[in-house]
Amino acid sequence: MNTQQVEQMTGISRQNIRYYEKEGLLSPKRDEGNGYRIYSREDVEILKRVKMLRMLGMQLDVIRSVLHGEESLEEAVVRQRERLLEHQKQLKAAADMCEKIRRMGEKDLDVDACLEQMEAMERQGGMFARFRDDYKKAAEWEDKKEFSFYVDANIKTKEEILRSVWEYGQTHGMELQKVHGREEALFLADGQMYRAACLRLRPRERGKEEETKRRALIVCRRCTREKRTGRVRFLQAVHIVLRNIRRQKKRSALQVLVCMAAVCFGMLYQDNIDGSRQQLAELDEIYTVSGEVWNYNGSMNSGLRIAGKYADALRESPYLGEMEEKVDLNAVLLGEQEEVPAQAAGINCLAAGELEPGDVTWEDEGESLDGTWCVMDKTFMEKRGLELGDQVTAEISGYQEDEMAVVLLTVPLCTVKLEIAGYADLAAEDVLCPLSEARQWFDDGGVEYMPSRMRFEIKDAGKLNAFKKEMDEAGFMEVTAGFGATGIYKGNALVVDDRAYVEAARSIEKNIRFLMAFYPLVLALMMVTGYIVSCLVMQDRRMELAVMRALGTGRRRVFLQIFSEHVLMAAAGCACGALVCLAAGTGSPGAFFRVAGAFLLCYSAGACVSLAVAGRFSVIAALMGKE
Repeated sequence: MNTQQVEQMTGISRQNIRYYEKEGLLSPKRDEGNGYRIYSREDVEILKRVKMLRMLGMQLDVIRSVLHGEESLEEAVVRQRERLLEHQKQLKAAADMCEKIRRMGEKDLDVDACLEQMEAMERQGGMFARFRDDYKKAAEWEDKKEFSFYVDANIKTKEEILRSVWEYGQTHGMELQKVHGREEALFLADGQMYRAACLRLRPRERGKEEETKRRALIVCRRCTREKRTGRVRFLQAVHIVLRNIRRQKKRSALQVLVCMAAVCFGMLYQDNIDGSRQQLAELDEIYTVSGEVWNYNGSMNSGLRIAGKYADALRESPYLGEMEEKVDLNAVLLGEQEEVPAQAAGINCLAAGELEPGDVTWEDEGESLDGTWCVMDKTFMEKRGLELGDQVTAEISGYQEDEMAVVLLTVPLCTVKLEIAGYADLAAEDVLCPLSEARQWFDDGGVEYMPSRMRFEIKDAGKLNAFKKEMDEAGFMEVTAGFGATGIYKGNALVVDDRAYVEAARSIEKNIRFLMAFYPLVLALMMVTGYIVSCLVMQDRRMELAVMRALGTGRRRVFLQIFSEHVLMAAAGCACGALVCLAAGTGSPGAFFRVAGAFLLCYSAGACVSLAVAGRFSVIAALMGKE
């Protein structure tokens, strides 16, 4: 078919057909006699496909990559759809701005405000687009910077090198032009000057038939140097790293899996440590540590005489929660016909009188432990014919040690009227009074107030040692086994029921110490993992490194490029491991950052050592197959 027929079949003008030929989208054959173009059915289908993609707004360079097989049609269409959607957003924003200007009218139009808003929208929407375009340009430039291929031939001259390049170009649909008059093997590709060089390689094992042949690597590198900004250099470096990762798909996947497994193990290990520390912190919510005042030989914990300095130390301690305080009293109920002795006590809460809130029957519900009232034993009331609300007169006496501190003597305090506010089945006393009133009675009688019993709970068991130290400074002693009558009523010793809490805390602390002792070993294993993985990956990349070095790439750049690939794969493995562990409910974000940071640091150190060792090889020996 000639050009006119193709125009009629495709609807594409002659000028556009010529332009598409110039851009390398199709290459029709020519008549050997007159040089006219001869289009085939395949050329017509290519032009129709070009027309379709152009109608979608696709750029020619993208269409060229699709036709040459460098990019699949599906990938190109997906990326074009993203561009169109982005353009659609920009058009919608412009339409919204037009509507806003229409509503404002010419009189109320603020041009500066509209311009500022439109520029802000342009910056916000164009930042990612500019970055994406810059990356595409940098990637395209880097991909065209050099290409290489292997040939099985003895190549020695410039003509043989160029002949091999021409065969490669015809196979891959490249348009090449020779550059004459130069000693070097130079040629043009896409308008850019390239220099071709041959690296003769020798395989490690050769048969008899291959003794006269040598495998050669033809490397073509662009001669022109571009002016690159720091941003372009960074994007090119990123593209090189990502390209090498794509080339090494299996090895990259292996690196990711190994790093993911290492991070999962590290997170499980860290989660065990954090869980143990959390258990230790929550022990005070599981165990209740209580204590009470005893005498020095542990024979009595009630009916004592607890000196004021000891009682004040307990009341003022910031480590204690609920406090039960009780003072023993002697009461004589005065009646018209007889006097009735009764055992009484002052308490600051019902628990101090061995009572629960539901054990007391009150005349008025919600009675507080304050005022001149009392709670009587139910049986004691029935025997005396007393009822709730009755008032009784009582002579109150306290207890005081004799001069030898051997026995307790009663000391008169005062005579008071008490209202019976409730009754209960009392265990030891006949009458219970508010502790605040009892202390006032001691002051009225001029007698020093000393509690008979004090029990308490520690608010935070984790501060148990601080509490014990405070009590030691207050003068409390430990209970010692022994007998004796002197000072038996003195409440100057403390008994703290902390055995269960201490055993649990010691067990958890032992587990934490064990895990922390092996933590350096875990970090060392991470470093060894980085070293071994890097060594395994580098085994098959010696030739690649040798070629890079032979083409003039510096040792430092090679190191940074390979190291960046390792770190990127390790970071991807960390992310995958974190997702797996978090999805399984193991670990926390904080644990992930600690483990990931430690792993990346140790893995990078191991990779550095591996790359430093791997970089010490002979380029010539590697190219000749001796390394």
